[in-house]
Amino acid sequence: MKRSKKIVLVSHCILNINSKVEGLATSKACVREVIDYLYDNDYGIIQLQCPELTCMGIKRWGQSINQYNNPFYEEHCTKLAEDVIKSVRNYVTNGYDVKYVIGIDKSPTCGVNLTCYGNAGGENLDFDGYEIREGQGVFMDTLMKENEKYNLGLEFVGIDEEDPIKSMKDLKMIISD
Repeated sequence: MKRSKKIVLVSHCILNINSKVEGLATSKACVREVIDYLYDNDYGIIQLQCPELTCMGIKRWGQSINQYNNPFYEEHCTKLAEDVIKSVRNYVTNGYDVKYVIGIDKSPTCGVNLTCYGNAGGENLDFDGYEIREGQGVFMDTLMKENEKYNLGLEFVGIDEEDPIKSMKDLKMIISD
């Protein structure tokens, strides 16, 4: 069977919602609307590792970018980003079309357009001072820098899991083949 040679990178929890902080899952398994759309449009999918999960495990507490924005977590994200960029470079060198990275807006790690801020964190999910602002999560910011370093031309798209209808409308405007 002929390959489409089209590939998209997606945040880990788009394919595996079980990786999210307890209490933040928006479905039982995955963000099906996104997966179905990519499948229907012949995209191969690279699932990015979840830096939060690989650094702190499944029993971690919710935090904001204020807690994740530190040299230790940044180094962890850099290592993961460097590894995925090596794969992307290999695909591109061999004639594959890798154009998009889909992240999770409002995430302190995988937010593309929006991330969450707050000086409290760790004690519970509803801490005072939590707010959503424009900006990238730590991992997406690192991936963007690696993308620029190698001039790969990746386009970063953020979806809002809490508003799948709007997210899919926006996604279809960007990823339309």
